[in-house]
Amino acid sequence: MNYFFHVVSKWYMGWAHRFSLMRAGPIAGSLTISFHRSELALQGDILKILVIGGNRFFEMTVALFFCGAFAFTSQNAFALKSESKVFESFDGFPLDGVIEWPETADRSLVNRVLVFIHGSGAQSMDEDLSAISTPKGVNNPFFKILSAAVVNQGWGTLRYNKRSFQFQEKIAATPEIKKAKHFLKFQKKPLEHFIRDAMSMALAAKREFPAAEVYVLGHSEGSTVALQASRRQPQIKGHVLIGFSNESLNTLLLEQTVYRPLHLFTSLDKDLNEVLDVSELGGKDEISKSLRDQMKILDLDEDKKLSMDEFKAGNYSNLVAKSDLIGADYQQEEAKLPRPSEILRETSKKTLFLQGTYDNQTPVYFTKAVDLVNRTSWKKKELRFVYFEKAGHTLDLRDSSNDLKFRVLGKETLARVGSEIQTFFQEP
Repeated sequence: MNYFFHVVSKWYMGWAHRFSLMRAGPIAGSLTISFHRSELALQGDILKILVIGGNRFFEMTVALFFCGAFAFTSQNAFALKSESKVFESFDGFPLDGVIEWPETADRSLVNRVLVFIHGSGAQSMDEDLSAISTPKGVNNPFFKILSAAVVNQGWGTLRYNKRSFQFQEKIAATPEIKKAKHFLKFQKKPLEHFIRDAMSMALAAKREFPAAEVYVLGHSEGSTVALQASRRQPQIKGHVLIGFSNESLNTLLLEQTVYRPLHLFTSLDKDLNEVLDVSELGGKDEISKSLRDQMKILDLDEDKKLSMDEFKAGNYSNLVAKSDLIGADYQQEEAKLPRPSEILRETSKKTLFLQGTYDNQTPVYFTKAVDLVNRTSWKKKELRFVYFEKAGHTLDLRDSSNDLKFRVLGKETLARVGSEIQTFFQEP
């Protein structure tokens, strides 16, 4: 394996649990990135469809957005009632889901309900991150745990299987479904289906909780889907955004492939001159050794040194070699939609940002930029920004923004999330 790309794979290891290209072989020539799989990764011809078809990038983008552990030591700490449902979406396609509400409450009288919208990847209603959580074997159904914290504040909740997950389950049982009209249409316009599914679930939430105002919580890619759905659906009264991004998937891919691994370079750059000389590459650590092993490839000017630009080039060459990692259909869909910041600028709906300062999937500067513009220009009281210090993509505590070890979310943080949501939306 070409080490530079092995460095990148080491950087991604532990959170790219649904990046399934490894079953299709190397990305291009010697540019081989090795990712590990989980029990949720697709198999055989199903993988081939999602890799070469219009939906291939959804398996990849979990690596871009999903990185975290949101475990809670007692998932039954909050007394709640739940009821499994099958919700019919806008086109009649069935999505399995669940509604929850306080055990002591009359469901017909619950006055607020929150619909959970997934990040990228084929995600179940639980948005289960157990496979990438630590310690090994911890049970970490992120949305299920978060729902309990919201129900503890007196809310109702609705969670549903993402359409890509529902199709994955159906195709595993009945492969012929991949030829069905619903599946072919979804492949062509996946983002539109995610948005319209969210809109349909907002209407379903209103039917299940007739006295309630409907709000949506979007995580990562779900923050974009939430805003797009709300723009079209008057029934949605406000938003909670965790892991917000204002950029396209292409931009996020560049950010995370080229710039995020730079700490590996700077850790060796003792004289801070943005060049690694023979002595700085002479260590016995894995990074130094492996970079030495592939200097013939990375040392473009043949000066026996590795510049930061050459290091970046090695990362970026993965995107050059495989320029269609994000499907053209999805990119066209993105381009036609207003950017999240445009929706936020125009909306009168209340929006609560919950952002970890050590988030290394959707960096905190995305949220802080909106915060800055709002303070200096928009001056919208409908927007509130809450930062969780030293927290990652799912608000879990990290040692640094380079820390990829996902930890159990403490009870205090979980209670804080519920409290922030309740306080903000009950204010006039």
